[in-house]
Amino acid sequence: MESAEAINVVETVLRRAVRQVLGDSWHEGTGVDRAKLEERRDEERKRRTGATVDADLLSYTHLYELKQIIKNRWKEFKPIFAKEDRFFVYMKRLEDFRNAPMHCRSLLPFERALLEGIAGELRNELTLWRSSQAPDMSWYPTVESITDSLGNLITSGNCVTPSRLQVGDEITFRCVGWDPQDRELTWTLNAMAMHGPQLDRQVGTEATLTWYISPAHVAERSIVTISMLSSGAYHREPFGCDFLASVFYAVDPPGT
Repeated sequence: MESAEAINVVETVLRRAVRQVLGDSWHEGTGVDRAKLEERRDEERKRRTGATVDADLLSYTHLYELKQIIKNRWKEFKPIFAKEDRFFVYMKRLEDFRNAPMHCRSLLPFERALLEGIAGELRNELTLWRSSQAPDMSWYPTVESITDSLGNLITSGNCVTPSRLQVGDEITFRCVGWDPQDRELTWTLNAMAMHGPQLDRQVGTEATLTWYISPAHVAERSIVTISMLSSGAYHREPFGCDFLASVFYAVDPPGT
């Protein structure tokens, strides 16, 4: 695991912990500079004019800000991360690892292994805590994030996007999941329905699914479905998977 990937995993874990522990009031009493986060979001909108930008300010927090939020509200986070001294030693090492590539210094093999171990331990601590809150979390895998190449965040159920597509376009879906029992995860992209024509299939905790848009997909509410299942014998959903989302796009006829 490279440093950027591991830091991204840790930031995702910490954002999920902040959201689940503090809810929508996560910025209160944490010392976070809300104006700075709004500035980052606005800059992202200007920079990515062809994409849908996440409006959630928590998505624009960096590692050092997430560390500060948890430090200022440690009592609420203690049930997840348990040992305060160890947690902040980990944060210091992660910051060191994050800075090394920025100064053109390659990480050594043992440093990459340590970085991956820290990321995995923090990820697992959050999983175990969530399992204590909701027992099904210890049995079934969870989806950490699915985002399409236009910036739309995909959630379970029906997800209607504002995007209009053309025949010949290519849309990718970046999928990240986690299984508490370390089983293999399979991601599938289908047209129309879960058992409709298969568009792509990938295996791994992280996967990128690709949709090449053809005339067959032309519709004002064209549907693709994303499903994920573990290699285990039992699954969260009664139709044989652990996650399922139907995503709607408008696909214009050729020549329009």
